[in-house]
Amino acid sequence: MNNYNNLSQFSKDDLIKLIEIYSKNWLAMDGVWFQSVERKSGMDEAMYHDAEAWKRFTVIEANRIKKFLNLEEHSGIEGLAKALSLRFYANLNDDSIEIDENTLIYSAIDCRVQTARKRKGMALHPCRSVGLIEYSGFAKTIDNRFECECSSCYPMITDESCCCKWKFTLREYNFYGWENALINPINSDFSAISSPRKLYDILSDIWSAETCAPRMRRNWSPENKTLGQCSITAFLAQDIFGGKVYGIPREGGNFHCYNVIGDCVFDLTSEQFGDEAKSLIYENNPEQSREIHFAKEEKLQRYNFLKDTLNKFLENRSENS
Repeated sequence: MNNYNNLSQFSKDDLIKLIEIYSKNWLAMDGVWFQSVERKSGMDEAMYHDAEAWKRFTVIEANRIKKFLNLEEHSGIEGLAKALSLRFYANLNDDSIEIDENTLIYSAIDCRVQTARKRKGMALHPCRSVGLIEYSGFAKTIDNRFECECSSCYPMITDESCCCKWKFTLREYNFYGWENALINPINSDFSAISSPRKLYDILSDIWSAETCAPRMRRNWSPENKTLGQCSITAFLAQDIFGGKVYGIPREGGNFHCYNVIGDCVFDLTSEQFGDEAKSLIYENNPEQSREIHFAKEEKLQRYNFLKDTLNKFLENRSENS
């Protein structure tokens, strides 16, 4: 650090005060450029540039804090709590963090931005849309298993006790390849399914005895929801994300199907094997053909039922959002 000798002459308390000054300076600059665009081109134009800036900055900030704290790649709730407490905003606004198992609630009790705009007689900053980019991007950089949703933020205030409130949920996965299952969809009909992980989340509420292979149906249960779902799930994932479907040879001439997209290999239904899943080999297996699999009428019907149910789920969610 170029300024180390100069800074080292100050006491700890003085350095903490200096951090507060730096934080205020950073926030002032953020407000100055935003208001400059707002005055010249209007709120919509300012919000556009604000969103574009936060898409990049929130990742930069999170990565530097992550490195400073030496956080593991999947540091979970504890890692996110530590990182949130070291953001620039943490030096400026009163906030609170509440943790309940795999959920973290972050609340900004007050907000210098909105306070300043009120003081100047300006309209409040409609920060909910940008906040979703900011907080979601920050959390996913700390641990990409996090999902973020807004509980309260202007212009949609649902909790008057704080300026804004954000809910972070840690999704835990056990299927093979979950760590890298972050491929974007190539099929615009399924753009709402952002990754194979998201598909897994949705299918967890859709898989049923009806979509299970008939020979395994009597053993299917909600606790073993992926049983007998492999081929229709793998081909559905191929519809959404592309790539190829491969099969691990099983007894009786059957194959357990999984997906390969470039260097990403994932198996959304591997959990059905329990401890045996650890010994499955996902290399040098034959590619699978949907024409051959769906030559079996019952399998084609199960595939169509699974796909139709997925489409209905997405339609209902879109209508209620």
